[in-house]
Amino acid sequence: MTSASDTVLGKKAAKGQPARARSAFSPAMLDQICLDLGVSLAGLYKVKTAVTLESVGVEPYRDAVDALAEPATVGFIELNGTLNSAKVCFDPNLVFHTIDVMLGGEPEATAEPAPRPSTELDDRFCKRLAENVIGTFSATCNDVMGAGTVAAWRLSDIKHAKNTMELTVETAEVLCVRTRVQLGQGERSGLLELHVPLTTIDALSKANASGGQSISMPNGPWFEHMRDSVLEMELDAIGILHTEKMSVADISRLDIGSVITIPGKAIAGMPLVLEDGGDVISEGELGSASGKRIMRLSEPPNAKFLEPLRQVLDVV
Repeated sequence: MTSASDTVLGKKAAKGQPARARSAFSPAMLDQICLDLGVSLAGLYKVKTAVTLESVGVEPYRDAVDALAEPATVGFIELNGTLNSAKVCFDPNLVFHTIDVMLGGEPEATAEPAPRPSTELDDRFCKRLAENVIGTFSATCNDVMGAGTVAAWRLSDIKHAKNTMELTVETAEVLCVRTRVQLGQGERSGLLELHVPLTTIDALSKANASGGQSISMPNGPWFEHMRDSVLEMELDAIGILHTEKMSVADISRLDIGSVITIPGKAIAGMPLVLEDGGDVISEGELGSASGKRIMRLSEPPNAKFLEPLRQVLDVV
């Protein structure tokens, strides 16, 4: 089985979305979820089942929804009395093979899934599959994070239309755990995903009543995730060679070949600023190295700018 610590966390499905951040759950816990799911689903399908980790990371909820294959099949989960605490998603291949095998299809036979709309029969079988996954996920949370972390759970709804999948606000970050389910020794497989908002993870950590390893403890996976998210945050920095004040009339006369004079001292005093807000990070000068144009810093980075960032890193 692929180890969680060996997966490429930046792996994304389709559409070239930005790389995912690191997981909020520890690699050991994710590996345990895969192992437990394999055992649990083998009992459901009555055939040897393997669950391997495809990718894991944190991303905006809207990106996670957009990446789901059509037709989407999603089970919404209530945890500890809170509706829409998480959701489990099945791609069309997994739905097809689940129904086919559970209705008596040969697990080792090659069966090509046929595209079709979702039906009530799909929902009945996917409900059993979703409840199996949720129960396993809850049991693993209690085993790894401490008894009482998930005190109660239930499947609240099955949905298919992406515009009705209101788990959280579009920009909120969710932990996306994507796994591949392999049924038997043949070519039957499909994707299964868990989407867990970070607010749910925080609530689960507070629900830990056993005194065991909590994901909100300092130096635990939650703090590692927060630290890594800060370190991997992208800021747009711009080196400004020269700024020129021009009247509306001057701008209206600009055309191809127009000349704007740049003072000679500009190349020796280029500020490096943030695109948002214009905060000055440092000063530099224009130069060249290895045949490329470069900006070489001529003074230390702005301590006033860096100090708050260092304080954030110290906290997390």
